[in-house]
Amino acid sequence: MVIAREDRPGDNRLGAMSRQRRPEPTRERLAERLPPT
Repeated sequence: MVIAREDRPGDNRLGAMSRQRRPEPTRERLAERLPPT
């Protein structure tokens, strides 16, 4: 899955994920890198 978004003009962000059997490791890595929503 890939998500593209633009929060502010010129502030483009792209995120990508792959499916795993256990989603917890991916969630933990993303939580460390992404700002809180």
